[in-house]
Amino acid sequence: EFMHFMSLARESFDDLVELCSKDVIATPLRSYDGERKIGKPRPHDLKRRKHSPRDVIAMAVKWLTSTAEEKDLHVQFGAIESTFNVCIWVGMKALVKNMADDARSRVFWNIADEDYLKRCADRTADFDKVPNVVAAIDGYKIRAKNDENDRRQNDDFTGWKEAVFRDYVFVTDTEGKIVDAAVNWPGSMHDSKKALWSHIYDHILKLPAPYRVASD
Repeated sequence: EFMHFMSLARESFDDLVELCSKDVIATPLRSYDGERKIGKPRPHDLKRRKHSPRDVIAMAVKWLTSTAEEKDLHVQFGAIESTFNVCIWVGMKALVKNMADDARSRVFWNIADEDYLKRCADRTADFDKVPNVVAAIDGYKIRAKNDENDRRQNDDFTGWKEAVFRDYVFVTDTEGKIVDAAVNWPGSMHDSKKALWSHIYDHILKLPAPYRVASD
């Protein structure tokens, strides 16, 4: 049930909460109180908060992974819409700040490990016409919210699906691990361009012979 609701395993979500809690606590839920700019929240401000750092990260993750509107999501967390909106902003700010420099949020492909590549290739030994395949590459579309800006919405509009998407390209090894990725590209772009501009092709060309990547 947790996986279905959050689109994340519980362990992964717990890691996010641990990583981002300090920044959530250190960020005010309001920028201004009348004419006075609010700095770091004071202890009594934190005691009055209804929503914990875990709640704030949950709201941000749910909003990022759902195509529902805020007016339909805030009730699931027992928050009024304005509070839900601010919690999303605080949560996303903490996620971006902390995940940018955390090794666990990075994709790593250890192509220098000959034993690893041989193990991956052995899993595809039944591919008669394409030997030594160690990974596969393909595009993936995630349905996005309609942007209020018409130009940005047009960038993400995909004619053949007649909807708005953000696009991804994933390279997955034969053990099921994502080892390279191009993320959050406009939905109107071709997969090949995304892979080229994200340097995925450069990474594939560094594979030692005779290993290769399969694509459709």
